[in-house]
Amino acid sequence: MAELRTLDIKLLHELLSYDAFTGDLCWRQRTAEHFTTERIYNSWNAKNAGRLAGHVNQEGYRAVAVFRTQYLAHRIVFAMQAGQWPNGLIDHINGKRLDNRIENLRVVSDIGNGRNQKRRSTNRSGVNGVHWYKAKGAWQASIMENGKQILLGRFARLQDAAAARQAAEIRLNYHPNHGRVADNG
Repeated sequence: MAELRTLDIKLLHELLSYDAFTGDLCWRQRTAEHFTTERIYNSWNAKNAGRLAGHVNQEGYRAVAVFRTQYLAHRIVFAMQAGQWPNGLIDHINGKRLDNRIENLRVVSDIGNGRNQKRRSTNRSGVNGVHWYKAKGAWQASIMENGKQILLGRFARLQDAAAARQAAEIRLNYHPNHGRVADNG
């Protein structure tokens, strides 16, 4: 969900409250100047003020519509807490897409974001970047470096392939959470 424009941070604080304990954004009571009629003003505040803002989108992130433009809640939280919109992607450190506590959010590049991924559900070895290479009868380890797949080697034992992969993750500064078991939170 690309945001073509960003809202003024001061306006975000006026419209939304942030709960640092839960990471939730809630609608604040709005002033009449945000509405065209008193009826709409009263109706909106009765329906929304004090309630959780947004909805969970198809990708599992909370999205919030502000003046008919959709924003990802984690980007709003970052902007409100940092005082500026993020210049890059926001990574949920623990992998939980709905955990928008500021300590769980960090600005990363596309490469940095890829270095903190959960283990794929199709992974059979239990280790990211390690699979059984049937043609060679060995465990093969590989890793992404600068956008290219790098072969780390083929090994008779899974433990050796996993060790090679782990050493490469450390060398390339992968996040310690990389390869965690998927969590739907």
